[in-house]
Amino acid sequence: MDNVMINVIIYIITIAIGCLTNAAIRQRKKNNATQLGVKALLRNGLISVYEKYSDKGFFPLYARTNFEEMFKEYTNLNGNGVVKDLQHKLYKLPIKEKEVK
Repeated sequence: MDNVMINVIIYIITIAIGCLTNAAIRQRKKNNATQLGVKALLRNGLISVYEKYSDKGFFPLYARTNFEEMFKEYTNLNGNGVVKDLQHKLYKLPIKEKEVK
């Protein structure tokens, strides 16, 4: 009788560990997909900022601050060096404050 109970307990523990492992794997995949999605959105935003201000020929301070914050998080997500090149080009542009009308 004791052996049967021990076997049942081991069986239940094994099933529980399997379920938890599968849940952890699914969660890891979701987290990875979320990180990749956020990185893609940040890259898109950074490229949009580059295109906007390189066309204008200046890079205002408020836009630079926003760009720096986005770039920091992009690199924290292991973003590549393509955006780093855009950053260097943007920082060469003159700073022009927003005009008050």
